[in-house]
Amino acid sequence: MVNGRANNHFFCRLKLWMGELSDAKADLAAVCKADVRNRDARSELAAVQERLAAAKEAEKEKLS
Repeated sequence: MVNGRANNHFFCRLKLWMGELSDAKADLAAVCKADVRNRDARSELAAVQERLAAAKEAEKEKLS
């Protein structure tokens, strides 16, 4: 199962690189739920959440 988690984390990073933040957030949340000790995944999830919040705020400002 370790290899499956590593592959999932790789695809999460690929999605981040491609700008698919919402998909990456969902995948990282699943990784964190499956492996609560995975610090890298938790760190990446926090970064994704920050980027999503910033994008949402930028969109709000653009519409104002």
